[in-house]
Amino acid sequence: PYETFYRDELCRTYLQVALKTNDETWIQKAYVEANNTLRLIPEHFMGFFHLGLIHQFLAERFGRDTADNAIAWYEKAIDADPFQSVFHSNLASLYIKKGELDRAIEELRKAYLIRQDDLNVVYRLANAYLQKGDLEHAVIFARKSVKLNPAEPGYYNSLGAILSQKGMYEEAIPAFGKAIEL
Repeated sequence: PYETFYRDELCRTYLQVALKTNDETWIQKAYVEANNTLRLIPEHFMGFFHLGLIHQFLAERFGRDTADNAIAWYEKAIDADPFQSVFHSNLASLYIKKGELDRAIEELRKAYLIRQDDLNVVYRLANAYLQKGDLEHAVIFARKSVKLNPAEPGYYNSLGAILSQKGMYEEAIPAFGKAIEL
């Protein structure tokens, strides 16, 4: 177990260096470590997750056709441990890029149920619902974004914009005012 943990940390570090440098060599090193953890523990959820990250990174930064592989790895990670918010959140990102808003919202809602204080997930849910045209849910999550971080003017602005789209101008005005004040 210690070796698996150490390899997970090494893989995570390789991925961080790859993100910082955009150097594919570090991705290859991360790939080796993720596979090493799966050799040690074949159903290791972090190994699956890291392989999902690797394929997502290859798709997003290097234009490789690996998004479907990333989805498959994230699904395996979720099957192994369904209670990791980040697994659902990353899967949602891929679905959004594919234009599959309903699936993205489903994954973001799962992430939200696991970590209701995750501002990133809450804000992304508001935006996903807005993109879908579901203003009722968009307002709910925009308000939660403001509640989670009342010092961020962008969240008030987003809330105001959604309220305006709903025709709720009396509520939109104070939201925009707060954004300006901040």
